[in-house]
Amino acid sequence: GGVPCGVDLLGAFGIPKRAAKSVMWAMRLAAAAAALGSAACVRLGPGSPAGVPADVDCAIRKYAWEYGKQRLPRQGSFVSLFDALQLGENCGVARPEETAVAPPAFPAGAAALFVDAAGGDDAAGGTARAPLRTIAAGAAKAAALLRDGVEGVTLNLRAGTHYLADTVHLGPEHNGLTIQNCAGEDAVVSGGVPFSIAPAAWTPHRQRVYWDVQGSANNVYGGAVSRGNTTTIKYLGDFDTASACRKAAAAGPYRSYTHHSPEFPNNFAKQCFGRTDAVWAVHAQGAAESGFLVEQNVWKAPVDASVNITAMPGLRVEGARAIRGKYPNGDPEQSGHFLKGFNQGMGGGDYVEGWVPLSAQTAWVPPRRKPDAQEVVVNAADWPGVEWPMR
Repeated sequence: GGVPCGVDLLGAFGIPKRAAKSVMWAMRLAAAAAALGSAACVRLGPGSPAGVPADVDCAIRKYAWEYGKQRLPRQGSFVSLFDALQLGENCGVARPEETAVAPPAFPAGAAALFVDAAGGDDAAGGTARAPLRTIAAGAAKAAALLRDGVEGVTLNLRAGTHYLADTVHLGPEHNGLTIQNCAGEDAVVSGGVPFSIAPAAWTPHRQRVYWDVQGSANNVYGGAVSRGNTTTIKYLGDFDTASACRKAAAAGPYRSYTHHSPEFPNNFAKQCFGRTDAVWAVHAQGAAESGFLVEQNVWKAPVDASVNITAMPGLRVEGARAIRGKYPNGDPEQSGHFLKGFNQGMGGGDYVEGWVPLSAQTAWVPPRRKPDAQEVVVNAADWPGVEWPMR
């Protein structure tokens, strides 16, 4: 709404002029990202429109990040959006420092109740000096006040995390209730179960570094320059064997390598390339070999039996989302391309950017294969009331 769009604006964000036709896509992406916070998740390659060069793709992502910060200035550096757009992993942009976001400050309200998860008591009166302990007790007290004719009740949550032992049901009896943070205080509502693990309880589970090698696979297809470099694809030399190429890649900061054998059908024969990014989007091609660097450093610790946890659908450590041991095992916001292999779109391939690939032969259930596509033809006989041909 009111955001100017043109070549000057593109230049201000470092977007090449040839990307002007993609601005509408960027605006939609940014608006959705700003509206959803970190929910927007795109990836270089499969997540981008076809035919968009990598430099244009990254410039648009940067613009989406800047646009999101403009739309939601209270998010500061908006690190969650930065991670969602994968600017660090796929575009080489330095991850910004996370800036503190000041909580909003609202008036406490004429009929004000207070909840303090750390120092409150559900038998108290709910005043600022004698706060309640739980949101559920506050909602019940608010309903009683509203029922007695009080016009509008504000439930003010003091700083800290307010854990919900059960669902708080709000119904018609709560009409007129406002729940907010106490003025300027950082209040968090969580449905999680808090627990801690002592540092001494952690023990190594799997620690190793190796190349996951795949034959007849080209991970620089369409992106490499013959005996030259790009931003993320570096020419390492000519080698007769893939093992020699692999050794050269191991000496540098490369996440993957691709070797073209002497039998490769064009001038790329013998050429070896290393990738500095985490992109793994191999193209099936004979006389080529690619390998992905797998770095595993996994530790484990038992959860105390006194913790009331029967299932763990999500895990957060100091407020940040943690990735549980699962399949696939990786962070979709920061891992980049961690699905390797052919026919990924139909559920094939292997996840290598996470800690445990398929080759580990775990007992975890893999994702279900996507159903085959079906061709559906609709014509005038199906919609007799529609003017055909449709335009």
